[in-house]
Amino acid sequence: MELSNVREEPIVPKIEIPYRKSDRFRFKKTPELLYAGQVVDERRFYAPPQIHDYCEILYIVEGPGEFRIGGTIYEVHPGDVAVYNAGVPHEERSISTEPFKVIYCGVGNVHIDGVPPGQLLPASVDPVIPCEKYAYKVESYLSEMLQECDSQVLGYETLSNNLLMSLITLLYRIVDVKHPFDPLRFSWSKTDTAWNGLPSRARCKPCSQAS
Repeated sequence: MELSNVREEPIVPKIEIPYRKSDRFRFKKTPELLYAGQVVDERRFYAPPQIHDYCEILYIVEGPGEFRIGGTIYEVHPGDVAVYNAGVPHEERSISTEPFKVIYCGVGNVHIDGVPPGQLLPASVDPVIPCEKYAYKVESYLSEMLQECDSQVLGYETLSNNLLMSLITLLYRIVDVKHPFDPLRFSWSKTDTAWNGLPSRARCKPCSQAS
C-alpha cells in the first residue's frame, strides 16, 4: 500500500459579514463638488461677509478662528468643521498670531433624505462640529479632494464626488452621537422650511472643468 505524500492543510474558517441594506442615511440627489481650496499658514486671515446659493464645508487644520455664521459667533479650533447651508451669511477670521490653515469645499445639488433640499445640516444642528476621533478622516477626505481637483487626471471627477459623499456621510455619523438620526428626521421635515487689508481665502479651479 502506497502512502500519499500530499499534506493536508488545516481548514481555516472564513469570517464573512453580510451586507444588509438597512442604513437610514440616503442621498436623494448626488451632491456635486463645485470646488476645493485651502488657506495655508496665514497669520492674519480674514474673509468678509458673504452668502452663497450653495453649501460649504470647512475643516480647521491649524490655529484658532472666529466665524460668524447666520448672525452667531463661533470660536473654531483645529479638528472642528464648519458647515454653511445655502443662503446663510458667514464671515471668517483668525484670532491669534499662530499659523491658520483651513481646507474647504463648495457643494451643490444637495438633497439628503429627511432634510430640506439645499441644506447639508438642518437648522436645529450647530454649524460648527467638533470631529474628535473622526478628525483625521475628515481632513483626509478634504485633502484628497483638493489633490484630485488640482491634478484633474483620469477619473478625478468620480473619485472627488465619492470622497464628497463619504465626507457628508461621516459628518452625519458624527452629528448622530448627539442628535439621533431618526428623531431628527421627523423634526427636520416638520420645522425646517425653507478687517481691511487681510487676505481672504481663494479656491482651486472647479472640479467640473478640465485644465
